Amino acid sequence: MGEESLKLLGYWASPFALRVTFHKKVPVLVHDGKPLAKSLLIIEYIDEVWNQNPLLPQHPYEKTDARFWATFFDEKCVSEVFGAFASKGEEEQEERAAKARENLKMLEKGLQGKPFFGVKL
Repeated sequence: MGEESLKLLGYWASPFALRVTFHKKVPVLVHDGKPLAKSLLIIEYIDEVWNQNPLLPQHPYEKTDARFWATFFDEKCVSEVFGAFASKGEEEQEERAAKARENLKMLEKGLQGKPFFGVKL
């Protein structure tokens, strides 16, 4: 690819950063001066640009399944976990925490025995 510039930016406590941290990357990728945001999009970009060592499964069904669970985590798990911490009042906090536990159990069941972004669970 010739001379290129690559810069990675992120935050240690971000669950989105943690997903790409499995690959020693962070949630903002700057490649040749062009920034890319969102961890799943960065992973897909890395797979396309540096395809000799893919991060996502190569089979279309397995790749789609990995994307589904990544999106499920982003939309269902993270929001409830953060919501539980940000809740005002014990009742709301417990409702959000219960929903977070339910979603995390569903995620765990969905990923059981499957490689997820290169990590065998």
